[in-house]
Order: sequence, then C-alpha cells, then structure tokens
Amino acid sequence: MNILVIAPFPNSTNEKDGFIQRIKKIDNLINENKRVYVQISLKYYIFPKKNKSNVDGTSVWNLNFFTGFFVLLYHVIKSDMIYAHTIYNLMWIIPFFSINKSKIILDVHGAVPEEQEMYGKRFYSKILNFAEKICFNNIDTAVFVTDSMKQHYIKKYHNVNYKSIIYGIWPDNVKENGGINELILKKLREKIGISKNDVVVIYSGGLHIWQNIDLMIKSINDKKNDSNVVYILLVNDIVEMRIRLEKNNINKRIYLDSVHPSELANFYAISHYGFVLREDCVVNRVANPTKLIEYLFYGITPIVKLEEIGDFKKFNYSYMPLKNYQDNILNTFKSQSNEKVVANIFDSYNEEEFKKQIFVN
Repeated sequence: MNILVIAPFPNSTNEKDGFIQRIKKIDNLINENKRVYVQISLKYYIFPKKNKSNVDGTSVWNLNFFTGFFVLLYHVIKSDMIYAHTIYNLMWIIPFFSINKSKIILDVHGAVPEEQEMYGKRFYSKILNFAEKICFNNIDTAVFVTDSMKQHYIKKYHNVNYKSIIYGIWPDNVKENGGINELILKKLREKIGISKNDVVVIYSGGLHIWQNIDLMIKSINDKKNDSNVVYILLVNDIVEMRIRLEKNNINKRIYLDSVHPSELANFYAISHYGFVLREDCVVNRVANPTKLIEYLFYGITPIVKLEEIGDFKKFNYSYMPLKNYQDNILNTFKSQSNEKVVANIFDSYNEEEFKKQIFVN
C-alpha cells in the first residue's frame, strides 16, 4: 500500500517534540508499507526538495504549496491512503478532496481552532474552524488521543459520518522493566545537591503559553515551608527561562537544565511532584499531555490547576491542586496509584487493533 503522510518526518533534530514523537510512533505501525512524507509551507521551500530517510529510504518532500502544487497532487493521486497529522497538515489538500479516491485518516492531535483562539488569534481560529469542518466532512477515519477529544468532536460535528479510533502513544522517555540505573541516580542527586529528606518538584517541557510558566514561577516564589524542596526545571530554552526567573527575583533551590529525552527518566525517577498547570478550556480538557503520562508512569504526583485534563480523572489519577501545593507540606514519597493509572490507560490501547482499523475499510 502507498501511504502519503502529511507531516514533518521524525529525525534527530526534532525528536524532543511531543508532536514528532507521536508521528514517529504511528510511523512504526505503518512502516511495512511504502510511505512518502510531505511537509508543506506557504513561505518556505520555494524549490521542491526531496530527501531519503537513512533508515529505510522513505521519500521526504519539503514543498511550497504553490511551486510544489503538482508534486503534491501527484502524490495524492498515487496514494492508496492519506494519513495527516493535525488539521494544519490535512487542510493543504482541501483543493484535491473532490478528485481524491484515497482513504483519508486524520490524526487529530488536538483542538486546533480552539488552540488558536486561546492565543488570541480569533480570525485565524475562524479560518481553521471552516477548514476543519470541510476536513471532517471528507475524512474516512479520525484518530483521537483521548475519549474526551472524541466526545468533543462528536458534539461539534454530530451530523458527520466517520470512523473513530482512540489511540495514545507510549512516550519514548519511559523505561519499562527496571531500566533505571541506581548508580546514575545517586550521582545525579549528588550533582544537584539533593539529600535524603529533600522533596523534588519537577517541570519538564516547553515555554508555550498553555504551560503557564509565569504562574508556575509565581507559585514557586510564593511557596512557604519549602526549605527542603528542590525544583528541577528542564526546558528547551534555558536562556529565556533564566530571564524569567531573574525577573521574578526568585530565591529557591532551583536546578535549571535542558537534556536529551533519553535522560529524562533519571530526573523523573528522583522526583516526587511535577507541575502541569493547564487552564480550564477545551484544548486542555481533550488533551493527552506526554509530560503528564511520563509523570504518572514514574509515580510523580502532578500539581494541577485544571483537574479534568484528558481522560486522566476518569482513570482516577492522584493529583495535588495548586492551592494545596501552596498551603501544604510536601511529602517524599512516590504515588504507586499513578503508576497503575498509566498501566490501565495503556492497557486500553491495542497496536494490532489500531492497525486493523486503519487498514480495513
């Protein structure tokens, strides 16, 4: 089967991104087929550029929508299946819907129009809502990361007929079956200055608006009775994070770093709590944050502003409301119940069933 994947191709330069991690996981499930990856832009790639994957020779195209129009059309016509990651990518082929004969699968990832409205881009959000409606009227299958997301779209497009699949991914950064080296953890604690009685609170992620970084910094600054608390902040932009910390005159025990995804497990293994400060909006209520999955897997208790993130509350995850974090003394123990929650969530996903559903009409 020839599959056209409309998305960036996973590589060593973009592998830290949670979006790319999902693309990579899905690719692992369809890589028995011939795939062509296409990334499209209005501004860039004036001259169509084709590369080959060093791993399996998969063709990877970078196209400008205008100058690469006929290259894109050729691959749409040639494909047996089109797998698009997010509305952002699927809407590029809206002009071809009327002639397309391929099966179209949309991996939704998130509530895109609502996300742009959250950024204050209301006009762009309206455009995306229009494009999303067209897309949902032309897809065969929608892949959702949570049941909450599925229910959101059933309500939004209740008259549209498409097959629904719920499928989450196991993050790259978790190490099953005891993949943690105790000697490495001992050295890491010594490096950071963590003693036996210290509580470790971690933040791992980007500095995006939905991460509520400024609220997190204020919460750390306002926290009382935290002389035995070490804050580990692992971000992609250390310079910007340092500027924000200095701007708030923060004087706490903070370890700031940016690490490769393969190193995250060690930091999670020594942490007790983790910040996940999402606002109460559709974007967050339907989400399945990779970091939250990682936190729970390692027995970390998330400190939350919004309790109903994705499906986690349905699975009875253990969390600490932000107000309780401010007022309470933190404990130096892991949450075994959260480890079980993650196990239960991923037991509900089935790779073989997923493959069967996307390949069977």
